[in-house]
Amino acid sequence: MDDIKLSIPVFITKEGDSYVTYSPALELSSYGDTIEEAKEAFEDAMQIFIEETIKKGTLEKCLLSLGWSLRKLPVPLYDPPSLNTIKESFNRVLQSDVKNYYDTFLRIPAWDMALKPCPRKKWIAFLKSQGLEYQRTTKHEIWDRKDNSLLRPVTFRPKDREIPPTHIHTNLVTLGISHKEFNEIIKKL
Repeated sequence: MDDIKLSIPVFITKEGDSYVTYSPALELSSYGDTIEEAKEAFEDAMQIFIEETIKKGTLEKCLLSLGWSLRKLPVPLYDPPSLNTIKESFNRVLQSDVKNYYDTFLRIPAWDMALKPCPRKKWIAFLKSQGLEYQRTTKHEIWDRKDNSLLRPVTFRPKDREIPPTHIHTNLVTLGISHKEFNEIIKKL
């Protein structure tokens, strides 16, 4: 799967002796002595933001908390927050001394690269470790928590020896578990 590439707006303002680059869509800023230096610094800060939130397993949670939306089907696609969602931040930009505006490209690595197929036995052990119980089998095995606290059950086909990464991902979203957390749990099982 290819990386997800998105265009996001970046504003450049003058604050004291510094040029500040700021994107309300990420609540991210940097600065430099010149406009070019500020742009380069923003690109570096954005790369750090992506790399570090991926390492922590918090990228998706972070983007969602900033008002982004994620459509998972037919392919994953992130949508930046609308101006209404980031109105307070955007108003702050409009009240400052805006010197320039440009779009930069945010590259989000395809999420399934962090996940590998999981053997069925390990997947079941993982589900049990998360307090899920087998409910029944149709064309899929259906697993849920005893208290039915999940918004939807976790499912997988009983005939498969491995669970594919995309299917793992959608079920992790149901469970509220990051890829990093999942990989750490699987290593211990």
